[in-house]
Amino acid sequence: MEIKTIRKRAGIYKNCERCNKSFYVYPSQEKRRFCSRECSKNREQVKCICGKVFEAHKSSIRKYCSSDCSNRASKGKKAHPNTLKAIEERKRLEKERNDQKGLDKKSIINNILYKKISPPDLAKQIGVSRGTVLNRMREYNINVANYPKLNEIRKIHHAKGNINRSSKTKAKVSKRMLGENNPRWLEGFSSYETYKDNLFYAEQIRRAPDNEKILEVKCTYCGRWLKPTVPQASARARYLQSKEGAIHESRFYCSDSCKNACPIFKRIRWSRGYRPATSREVQPELRQMRLFLDDYECQKCGKTIDEVELHCHHYTGTMQNPIESADVDNTITVCKKCHKWVHTQEGCRYFELKCT
Repeated sequence: MEIKTIRKRAGIYKNCERCNKSFYVYPSQEKRRFCSRECSKNREQVKCICGKVFEAHKSSIRKYCSSDCSNRASKGKKAHPNTLKAIEERKRLEKERNDQKGLDKKSIINNILYKKISPPDLAKQIGVSRGTVLNRMREYNINVANYPKLNEIRKIHHAKGNINRSSKTKAKVSKRMLGENNPRWLEGFSSYETYKDNLFYAEQIRRAPDNEKILEVKCTYCGRWLKPTVPQASARARYLQSKEGAIHESRFYCSDSCKNACPIFKRIRWSRGYRPATSREVQPELRQMRLFLDDYECQKCGKTIDEVELHCHHYTGTMQNPIESADVDNTITVCKKCHKWVHTQEGCRYFELKCT
């Protein structure tokens, strides 16, 4: 009987680049630089082109110690020839379009030097930006600094605060524009003008009675009017527009009790039999009418919709009397606990429920 001998692989010893600890490495792991995960998972040492060694996060793509080294390294690189051709072709087409609008050398000299039209006014007439006109003037060696109107525009631009401010000035501006001090502040609720075009075809919307700028929508379950916040309105609009990141329908609910009682809540994520509903789904309009008539209160215990889940119960079953299944007078508002109690009683009708 032959005895197989196991040949031991010859390895080497290396020093960890972080803790300088000696560790054994197999031939297949010669490129290993750290002794353990603790040394390698957070940061690692990187050598810059200037010779400086610095630490960077392992998941980072940082290769240079500063922006100067990065710029110095990128100057020697060249883009792909096809990319350079595409950039040149795009610049050529853009220049032809601007020349047709009136940005060729003759037109600029005639308008600015002889007619004395300022570059901002010329940009408005042609329909381009002020920077495009100034860049074209620099190409044709026309002095840009000789126009006093540009200096006035620069002064107005700096007066608006588009410069580097001190910390004290930033604190003053933030204090003046945050929260209620902001003229566009809507108490955290969504604006009617912003979301009306995205929601009108799928939701019942209106302007809030106390503030016409605020949007109001109806609760999906009980039908009460509510003021959605900006994240709620944007999530609903994102789903209706089929944008990325919309996981579920993001319908509007006035409280957590309505959300838990609604049978269609998160139905797109779970199948119908996966998540058991606490309320049998009746016609939404019928349920909302019954809750409104009963003032959103349980007719047995008197608790409101803000305290418990409210259900719309047929006191004559839909299987026994399908003709009156959509009759408002054949329904009653009860909470979840009372609804369970009702179904344990034999022949329990409206007057029996009121008497107990």
